[in-house]
Amino acid sequence: MKSVPVAVYRDRRLVSPSVQLSTVSSFETVDSGDVLQIKGGYFTRTRIVHTGLRVNEIRDVDLENQRFFMDFDIWFRYHGELDTGAIEFPNAAEPVQLGAPVEEVSTDGLFYRLHRVKGVFKTDFITDTSGLGKRVLGMQMRHRDLNRERLIIVPDVLGMESGADGSLSERIAAKTLLGEGDDWTVDQADMFLDTEPVVKLGNPKFGDREVEGHSRFNLGVWMKPTDLALRGFIEVERAKNLFLLGGALISLMMIATYRSEFQAFLKWLWFPQALAAVAMLVAGEVFVADWLTRTLQSPFYMDNAILIFRALWWLVPAWMFNIGVERFLWTPLEQRTERMVPRVVRYFFAGLIYILAALGVTAFVFDQKVTSLLATSGVLAMIVGLAIQMNISNIFSGIAINVERPFRMGDWIRIGEYEPGRVVGITWRTTRIETLDHNIICIPNSIASDSFVENLSYPREAYRSELMVHVDPGAKPEWVKKILLDAAISANGALQDPAPVVIFHGVKEWSAEYAVRFFCRDYPASIDVNASVWRDIVRNLRYAGFVSVIHEEFTLFHLEEKEGHVRDVTPLLVDDVEVFEPFGPTEKRRICRNLGRRHLEPERVVMRQGDAGDSLFIVAEGALLVEMEMKDGKVIEVGRLGAGDFFGEGALLTGEPRGATVTTMTPSLVLEIAKADIEPIILEYPEIIDDLSKILTRRTLENLRKRNAYYASVSEEKSLARSILTKIGKFFDVRVTDTAEEPPEPLPARRSA
Repeated sequence: MKSVPVAVYRDRRLVSPSVQLSTVSSFETVDSGDVLQIKGGYFTRTRIVHTGLRVNEIRDVDLENQRFFMDFDIWFRYHGELDTGAIEFPNAAEPVQLGAPVEEVSTDGLFYRLHRVKGVFKTDFITDTSGLGKRVLGMQMRHRDLNRERLIIVPDVLGMESGADGSLSERIAAKTLLGEGDDWTVDQADMFLDTEPVVKLGNPKFGDREVEGHSRFNLGVWMKPTDLALRGFIEVERAKNLFLLGGALISLMMIATYRSEFQAFLKWLWFPQALAAVAMLVAGEVFVADWLTRTLQSPFYMDNAILIFRALWWLVPAWMFNIGVERFLWTPLEQRTERMVPRVVRYFFAGLIYILAALGVTAFVFDQKVTSLLATSGVLAMIVGLAIQMNISNIFSGIAINVERPFRMGDWIRIGEYEPGRVVGITWRTTRIETLDHNIICIPNSIASDSFVENLSYPREAYRSELMVHVDPGAKPEWVKKILLDAAISANGALQDPAPVVIFHGVKEWSAEYAVRFFCRDYPASIDVNASVWRDIVRNLRYAGFVSVIHEEFTLFHLEEKEGHVRDVTPLLVDDVEVFEPFGPTEKRRICRNLGRRHLEPERVVMRQGDAGDSLFIVAEGALLVEMEMKDGKVIEVGRLGAGDFFGEGALLTGEPRGATVTTMTPSLVLEIAKADIEPIILEYPEIIDDLSKILTRRTLENLRKRNAYYASVSEEKSLARSILTKIGKFFDVRVTDTAEEPPEPLPARRSA
């Protein structure tokens, strides 16, 4: 989308007016009342906000940590309404709020707000392309909610230059406080606009259309080093050309190592990279020596330069050899084993290579005898060894761990009595694991090597969880196992392959003990899945007539009704269905008398997506699978249902087609309530359809949020509520009055399809 440039000529300048025109790319994104037709084209109004800024102070500049403090005044001048609370500063190191304006003026619909802003910001938010090593201070600002189709921020040129002394760079340089001896100074400053693009991330609401980003206001303050004396002093000679060529080749090779398309050729790129490093050493030694001879003319500098290059002839090959070990040994090993080589092993071999290079420098550059050096340091090494013997033990234990490989990087493990955690590093001294609370536990390698290690992620990522349930010993084990197994199967997150199992451990002193075992995606997921399975266990036992009793060591589920007496849980199930909350006790009893019961074997379809229907189903026993066919024909699982859950409320109240396919997973009992069961009640009390429409609206919105993470606006909720109210009235042939002025209040959510 391109904006139509509209400007006003004022004070010998072209100034943006309060409104611009933008072409309409999609009528779905704008209100029809905002569209203008001009010469066959369609345009929408885009608000213009004039923004000005005055820097009061810049201090505490920390280029190493990329932080600085800035104090500035910022003002906005606009027509209409603007939520300044939605103004964001993307490069703020800490959250920065505009707060209340220090000055606010309103004249004939024109609003002016002045804010004082203080905060810590990040440096280098703009990429410096000069190649001179400049650093960038400043700030970025944009509106969080309104993109460039709805709002454009422009600099208030007239307001900022009115009464100002000097250029913008000079004014900001005077306000920038740098410490004494600081090697940086303000080079230039500029205010400019750009657009922050919208990252779609596959969001279906954007579709395939082009989406305008957010209008962004930028203040850039470029800092440059004060000492650039070393730049450009090398003469253009053959040695220099060779040096530059070698540097370019090494740079290209290093860039290629980070590009995915070159990963397969990294081994072969090592050879030209090594040749380029040798070329740089040869050329560098030549032109540096020549420069020292012609410029400094001092034997001291020449001797030291020669020593440096002689040392580099040992260190640079060691560096290249270490890169070769990485590409020819560690990387292929990781690809074959599909396991990361821990850093402790990499560091050990790299350290060994550099130690050998350092010994070579000592022996051949500084003419020191290595044997005498080692003999002299033997006693010292013994003393140090005794002092750090525990660390040495940890180092060798770390090597043993990496050779044996009882766990991999990223595995969830339990070491001895320590809390389980994910392996995030194996250093020289410790094995570090990150717990579920995001705490890091550093376990000495000697302890990790000697302790019991349980790998929760190997040989497969799936983690088996177990819940112990204590039940009244008078209940039949087969019946209890069926109840518990239904709970584990119906719980969302519990894997079906391997399938959940229930094991009877026998009768203890106070109860019959059952173990419910099921698999989760991985260990971290087991926390939520355990809670889901336990909730379904409590729910299923409640509907089966059990009540929970708190014992000293566990929760005992006691059977209220003794065997031989069949308890009718239909009233309890109907009473727990949210859809029937507007009905009174008498009406609910009428529904219980008329509903149907369906006993179903596993893999039986209760309802199919797209089929017509006018009934609601309540799960009394068993576990059911809810699936949905997408537009591309792919069938996905959207949930599971157990005792107490219900589905099909849309068909019962509006007659709409089934929205999903529900299939039994275990032998199940399903209660069916048809339109004919509730129609006499609705005709007798037609006023309850308003409450029914609110409940159905709320459940429809909840399902949308669960499946698509979509949050409807207030106007959309009202529109949906009116539509559902109309459908219910038409379905039951009842005249309705539109009373959906407010969106429905949230109630505790229950699972449904």
